[in-house]
Amino acid sequence: MKKGLFSVLCVMLLSAFMPTSQLIDCLTNFDGTGQFKKFRADHNGAMTKPFRVVMTAKGFEEITVIDNYRIAYHNAKEATTVSVKIEKSAPDGYSIDQEIIRDNILYIVQHTSNLISAQPDSLNINGTNVYGYTKSKVDSSSFIGNYLFFPGNDYAVYVNFHLGKENPAAYTSLEQFTSQRDQFLSKYIEQLKKCEK
Repeated sequence: MKKGLFSVLCVMLLSAFMPTSQLIDCLTNFDGTGQFKKFRADHNGAMTKPFRVVMTAKGFEEITVIDNYRIAYHNAKEATTVSVKIEKSAPDGYSIDQEIIRDNILYIVQHTSNLISAQPDSLNINGTNVYGYTKSKVDSSSFIGNYLFFPGNDYAVYVNFHLGKENPAAYTSLEQFTSQRDQFLSKYIEQLKKCEK
């Protein structure tokens, strides 16, 4: 009887870990779409401290980070036009971390000039809430849009669209950027949904 109970517990524990492993595989194995093609993925592991500090209207606040990944997407010019950062929160900190991260986005938007809106963007892409902000014009800034979403299993995914002085992504208008942004995010999230099945 005890042996049977032990076996059941082992299966339950393995089941609990499998989705997390499957999710991070899906998050790091997205090959890109359109002009954005995956160049490299790095698993950086835990940081020196299990947290990082962000600014909100309340001041400096800590969000837990127990693991992190970086993925670079190149265009035809071999320039990094999209970078993805994936951070894993401590299980008991995920809910609070999400609130702090959204407050951080609000703070950034309220203290950054030349954005299309004074409030963070809130998009619904394939049933997933995506938050972020976009510059008001294609210029010489280092970025044109920064977005994030929370796919579950204690992960936060940051998607940063780069511009750079020479505009390697070759955006000619905001409409062109938002179309390519939405295509990238849609295909990325679509892959995650397929992994859930």
